[in-house]
Amino acid sequence: MSRDHLLQEGSWYGMTMWPGYTGTPYRSPIRILRLIMHENEVPDDLIDMDFYNAAYAHGVRTMDYTFHVLIHQPTYLLATLMENRDRALAIEPLTSDWIQTFFPDEFAKLQDIAGHGGMSLEDGIPLLAADW
Repeated sequence: MSRDHLLQEGSWYGMTMWPGYTGTPYRSPIRILRLIMHENEVPDDLIDMDFYNAAYAHGVRTMDYTFHVLIHQPTYLLATLMENRDRALAIEPLTSDWIQTFFPDEFAKLQDIAGHGGMSLEDGIPLLAADW
């Protein structure tokens, strides 16, 4: 596993999971709340992660999973869920392009939040995420 890590606690990312819940890939902005990387253990390709899943149903957006890491690069992570190896996911930095591509309605709201509050687009994500 690469030692140059993409993932950081407190940061926002774009997540895509296959298969999704409705037959199409599931996508959501996520914010990492807790991260434990098992780098000096055997196996060293496991990550325990608690995260806020902004696009999931209200009331159950905080999740915790153990991932089996397939590839971990500075710009993306590919993994499978330990409890369901048939479910794979990609995590990448959350960018305005990512939001605009997969959540165009929310992108317009983020632009409005950022524009009126003198914030960056990323600063507006927590404000929007509560109401995603």
